[in-house]
Amino acid sequence: MAYEKLLNEIYAAISLEYLWPEYRPFFIKSESPDWVNEAMELGLEVSQALLPDDGQAESFIERYLGCLREELPASAFERYGSRLHFYNDRFWAIVPENSKGQNYFYKASYRFERKLEKLNTNYRRCRRNGLYLFLHPADAREVDAESLFEYMKQRQSREKAQFDWVFLNCVSVIIVCDFRNNRLEDIPLPENAESFLSAEAERLRHDRPWTSGTSLDGCQIAVMRATELWQQAGAYFVRIHGMSRMHRISLRKEFDEHDGPDTKYIVLLDDSYPVGTCRLLPVNEEMAEIGRIVVLESYRGRGLGKLLVGEAEKWLRELGITRVCTESRDMTVKFFEKLGYQIRRMPETGDNIACVHMEKILPEQE
Repeated sequence: MAYEKLLNEIYAAISLEYLWPEYRPFFIKSESPDWVNEAMELGLEVSQALLPDDGQAESFIERYLGCLREELPASAFERYGSRLHFYNDRFWAIVPENSKGQNYFYKASYRFERKLEKLNTNYRRCRRNGLYLFLHPADAREVDAESLFEYMKQRQSREKAQFDWVFLNCVSVIIVCDFRNNRLEDIPLPENAESFLSAEAERLRHDRPWTSGTSLDGCQIAVMRATELWQQAGAYFVRIHGMSRMHRISLRKEFDEHDGPDTKYIVLLDDSYPVGTCRLLPVNEEMAEIGRIVVLESYRGRGLGKLLVGEAEKWLRELGITRVCTESRDMTVKFFEKLGYQIRRMPETGDNIACVHMEKILPEQE
């Protein structure tokens, strides 16, 4: 991922985290859109706003964004000259020619059109969708936000998938185009806010490897043994969002007679936000079953499924359980085999899903 593109994405996310009143934690790094916020069911795409007639500039930016000054070809300086904009000696953007003027309406509408098209084709759609645009005007009054708002509202009314918010970063102010409530809102940046956000974005950029699923907040995953009702609510939340909503499984099928006030669950928390869960059920005095293993989509690929099973086994061993079983789908058999589980029965069909019965003998407690 290009250095400056990622820096732009981080800057956009933290500016909303600190300044947008509607924001609720947490942003998780993703791809198309750039960020996903499960708490808000929001996908956020971040983009530079280029002029519509400058296709060559766009191709140049996509190729060289984030390169050091000395890495740019000499032809770039011949073509763009002082229009090349650098940040920390890395190529950041191409400033429009003065002769063309800073037509922010066309800059923003061009990029909006492109992103709207992708939202309706190959972007992952969330329940709510947002677009963050960097306009970089010298004065926010140069941006005709009302005309742009009306244009975007009319334009996307013809599309199935629409942006709920478009955030226009105008350096001294963020203009929020709120299509859900049909209003414009200004978020003025306090004194020195831009310097703080830039420094914070730089810090976060180097703070961790930014792969898909990385939390903006950088919180450590905590493990909770859910036995009380308020704790169990976290398990239900993850299962509703990770199974019922995502896979269109009815609540009646997802929650059965084994879910109740006496049921034990493991819940994984990112800060106080539930992101993963599994259920522990007794089979007999020696054996228990681990089931309903769910991790929210934006947290997958980070080893949380393995963490859930390991914590469940640890708890069961403390309770005197020596053998554990699970009903695995075909696609997860290899996952359980790596954790020491063995197939004990051939696949059976339960709720129209082929399941493989697998078991494991738990090691003695150290």
